[in-house]
Amino acid sequence: SAGNPAFYYYFYNWEISASCQSDAIPVRALVQNAPRPRISISASQDTVCENSLISFESQFFNTLNPQFFWFNGTQPLGSQLPSASVFLPPGIHSITCRLLSADTCAVNNPVTSLPKQVVVLPSPPAPVIVQNGSWLVSNSGTVSWFISGQPIGNSPSDSIFIYESGIYTAMVLGL
Repeated sequence: SAGNPAFYYYFYNWEISASCQSDAIPVRALVQNAPRPRISISASQDTVCENSLISFESQFFNTLNPQFFWFNGTQPLGSQLPSASVFLPPGIHSITCRLLSADTCAVNNPVTSLPKQVVVLPSPPAPVIVQNGSWLVSNSGTVSWFISGQPIGNSPSDSIFIYESGIYTAMVLGL
């Protein structure tokens, strides 16, 4: 700027400069309409089978340089990103995300999302298959049948007629 002043002070888009400096005088400021950080979360699925990856996404507002902390109950999930993807053991899980804003004027900071309930179903036991003449029969009820790794057209059912040589397998149906 003109005259090459020694100090600059910036207030939004104003530029004030002076070559002399006064003593600092404390001023109490009242911030009205302070930002209130908000967060909600969603899950890729509410019910999954064991060994399924579940993804969670956060939707957040009114934050400056947000930090995220994901929890399963009180246990940290480890992710500090706006999203988290995890494998959870069988059971009912209550997932939350705590949002911390770097905005020092923010009220109710940090804020925690409402819990998202996720149910993880245990894997069913492997079916037991017995051969009865030219038929294969499952003790697990309706299953999907495969021959040499390829699905068989008339499955799912609890039994199948052996129509050709090969390796037959069965899979218990999931969700």
